Amino acid sequence: MATTSPQQSAQIITQVANQYGVPAWIPLAIAQQESGLNPNVNIIDTNGAYSTGLFQLNQKGLGAGYTPQQLLDPNLNAHIAISAMKPAYQQGVQQGLSGYPLLEYVAAHSGWPTTTGQMPSYYQQGLVQAYQQVTGVQFTDVNGNPVIPNTNGATSDATTTAGTTTTTSQPTGPFAPIVTALQDIGWLLAGVAVVIVGVWVMFNPFADLTSAVRQLGSSAAKRGQEIARRPLAGATNAVHRVRRKVDGSEARERQYDLYRQAKRDRPRRVKPRDIVGDLNEGF
Repeated sequence: MATTSPQQSAQIITQVANQYGVPAWIPLAIAQQESGLNPNVNIIDTNGAYSTGLFQLNQKGLGAGYTPQQLLDPNLNAHIAISAMKPAYQQGVQQGLSGYPLLEYVAAHSGWPTTTGQMPSYYQQGLVQAYQQVTGVQFTDVNGNPVIPNTNGATSDATTTAGTTTTTSQPTGPFAPIVTALQDIGWLLAGVAVVIVGVWVMFNPFADLTSAVRQLGSSAAKRGQEIARRPLAGATNAVHRVRRKVDGSEARERQYDLYRQAKRDRPRRVKPRDIVGDLNEGF
């Protein structure tokens, strides 16, 4: 069996992709992730079946009905894989996807690693690396650290400049133009508001009016406090008057009690008739 180099495998994939109308970088990135562009890879997968060739076609999946020996043919392998990618590619384009989000959508809906749209994180990381290797686009944050681009309903537009890549997210779907216009209007209004506030703070053409309003408000508040204190002061004076009356009555009653007590305790005077009466009783 003749040995096929990675460069030859890339040429085969590119030719087959052009036949199906699929951008070559999509199957190239998937094949890079699956086999490293080595058509001779043949392993027993976790489901117990063989996964073979450039795209690691599984005998219980896209490779059903073919022998491992047949799937080692890079042309046949590429035809089976890319024909399965075409419907997912067309759906992704209709949704407005491009770049890496389109690649992930095609892979996750064509059988790499599933057709359910779900992609494990380990596979996603490998697919990002394959995409960067095939396209030369590097996803980095502001500090130059590698990152995984966001694919949640957004299109990643990557622009490579001097070895660095800037990624931006744009809304997709039928209402994308409306959403974009509303976002632009929102940013414009926010900018105008900032300018107005800045002018007000710097120049404040109504400074005198503002000061007058503040003074008027302060005077009104003081006047209100004075008016509120008046009934309280009157009530307080009335309480004091009642208290003084009560205290005076208690004092007079106390003096009267003391007078009666002193009257009871003073010595009794002896009258002559009392002495005469006592003598008569003795005889």
